[in-house]
Amino acid sequence: VDNISKDKQSKTVINKPTKQIKDMTEDEKIEDMNKFFKNYEKEIKAFGFLSDYEASRKYLMEHIHLVCDHLASYLVVWCVDLQVEEKKALMQRVAHQTIVVQYIME
Repeated sequence: VDNISKDKQSKTVINKPTKQIKDMTEDEKIEDMNKFFKNYEKEIKAFGFLSDYEASRKYLMEHIHLVCDHLASYLVVWCVDLQVEEKKALMQRVAHQTIVVQYIME
């Protein structure tokens, strides 16, 4: 009877313990965020351009390392930059992705 069901996803992700953000100084937090931005900028921008919910979900499942507060921070900063550049349509798309990420993290 138990052979009818199959695993939809059989991937296990084990996070390595890192230095807790609460234990970091303000300078260390800024350095950590800048390092994240630099390392994952292309992947974050690719996510920001997505408009389909299912594509967004799939992308984040494939790039689970992106799902953190730094991702939301990058997207917010990018939205502000786009608004300053008067690229309203793209800014709205990125803002939507920011809301999706924040919803997922809660």
